[in-house]
Amino acid sequence: MENDTASSARTERHAKIVFAILFALVIFEIVNTFFRFALVYTDMDQALLWNAANDIAHGHFHGFCFYGQSYNPLIEPLFAVPFIWLGLNTNVALSLVATFLGVVPYLLIAIVFYKKYGVYTAIVPLIIILLLPPEFIMSISMARGFVAGVFFTVIGMLLFMYQTKRIYFILAGLCIGLGFYTNPNGILLFPLMIPILFDKSDPIKPRVLFTFLGFCIGLIPLAINQFYYTHHPEMIIHASPDSTFSIHTFLSVLTHLDDYFDPIAPVFWRAGWISLFFFIIIAVLLFKKGQKIKFYTVLIVLFLIILSLSFDKVLDATNSIYFSGARFYLAYPVILIFIITWGFQELRPHQKNIYLYVSITLALLSFSVKVFALEAFMKIDLGPSKNSIVQVMRVDGLFDKCRQLKNFPNEKPGLIIGMKDDKILNYGCPCMINDFPPDILYDYERRTWLLSKMKDSVYSRILIYGLDTAAWQKTNALMKGGIIKGDKMQGLLFINNNKKTGEILKEITF
Repeated sequence: MENDTASSARTERHAKIVFAILFALVIFEIVNTFFRFALVYTDMDQALLWNAANDIAHGHFHGFCFYGQSYNPLIEPLFAVPFIWLGLNTNVALSLVATFLGVVPYLLIAIVFYKKYGVYTAIVPLIIILLLPPEFIMSISMARGFVAGVFFTVIGMLLFMYQTKRIYFILAGLCIGLGFYTNPNGILLFPLMIPILFDKSDPIKPRVLFTFLGFCIGLIPLAINQFYYTHHPEMIIHASPDSTFSIHTFLSVLTHLDDYFDPIAPVFWRAGWISLFFFIIIAVLLFKKGQKIKFYTVLIVLFLIILSLSFDKVLDATNSIYFSGARFYLAYPVILIFIITWGFQELRPHQKNIYLYVSITLALLSFSVKVFALEAFMKIDLGPSKNSIVQVMRVDGLFDKCRQLKNFPNEKPGLIIGMKDDKILNYGCPCMINDFPPDILYDYERRTWLLSKMKDSVYSRILIYGLDTAAWQKTNALMKGGIIKGDKMQGLLFINNNKKTGEILKEITF
């Protein structure tokens, strides 16, 4: 008997060591991707959020949401402000916040499982994280408004499921409401709370009542948001997506499911949609073990995932991590963690051991491949075959271009006007170069307040960049003797000017 006790204690100690090692490997992978990808590459949308973060840090308010639209609130820029105040570069601060919001839910789940179920079950979430493809950490490290919905929803869900005090239920509802407001991609997590509703060991009415109260409080920012943009339609140039769905959309999505599941599916880094069969396997296991509520929950979640593929908005995706359909399904790995854990808990002890031995081996192999071959994966993900939609650049390359742009004229221009194909310069340069001149885009300017602010102003020296050859020649002819300096190859014109900005923008719009 004493030998059995000693053996059990030794096994438990070994399991804790494995948990600590896997936890450390997850942290290492996150940090590795952060420094080798998130701080190295950026895109046009992230550069726009740099502007938002700087604006908030300096007390300038231009709406609650991603500039130019009435949805996707500025959570990452808001959270990045303290780091900016501490002197961190804006791009670093935002990438740090996005990565934090993206990974905390997974680490938090592992810690909660450790306390609630023990070390063996807590190892399961860490294994699944390590089995995810490299594109997953790349995706959640982008400050694009993708991760906050899952962040808040997971925190709310864990409070709802594992706490017993009413104040925690209110906080749970508050977080879930905030998650719904910030990004509805966390909605797919809602059914995972169904089993707790049938837990007879705990009174359910106070849990539901106070959570609902918190949820209503959490929706207050959404109501304020709707009120603000209803009364400020001039702030919107990119309309909110419709919540319509159709069979046509569903059939279209089926033709490129890889764009939706490859970046978020463990093990199946290519043909990630195969991971949907995990739901069937787990559902069968739960049914055989008599876990009817969890069985139905798994089927409900699977049904909702399939149904969501018919919403028209999900068509707004390509094969690039910068415009991936996976951004709509960032809750998917969390769902897999829960349902696989449910299945794991129903296994016999020797079956659990086999599962852990095999999956830990795969996780270690996966970790090694991702760390040592990250550059190869990035080369593929940033290659010409990927349709990123948004303009993507290296951060140091963007800095060099901004510096060249600022130094092109012999004197500082009063205004810089950017053409449509170089939005990343207009958004990024003011955040990267100190004392960068005022700038505006000639078309589709998401910083909507700039035109009303500048249209009647006259800037005596204007630098225009991003002109193609035809536009450069037309603008050059139009300005007649007003050209101070030009470079046709680079699409640059530095001009004398005596006209209002609004008039100039009309003249160069060909």
